[in-house]
Amino acid sequence: MNWSPELKKRYNFALSSFSRMYGTRHITMEMMHFSYQWANSDNNHPEETLTHIDFYFRDLWTKYYQLNKEKLREKKRDRTRKYREGLTK
Repeated sequence: MNWSPELKKRYNFALSSFSRMYGTRHITMEMMHFSYQWANSDNNHPEETLTHIDFYFRDLWTKYYQLNKEKLREKKRDRTRKYREGLTK
């Protein structure tokens, strides 16, 4: 995948907010996907402190998660099932 420098910068910016809030070990694939979607949009973050920016992303993430909760859970179940099947082969 070939990302433009601007897209990569916006993606890393959004993902860094999740890292500050949840720690790097707790970043999920869904958060990465959400960050990519945000980076690829015309949305802009608030021009305030990092704390305000983190709350901005947390609020967006909460809305996104609530709207897509069942789809996200199903994807997670599929990944878990595929992982377990791979262990038994």
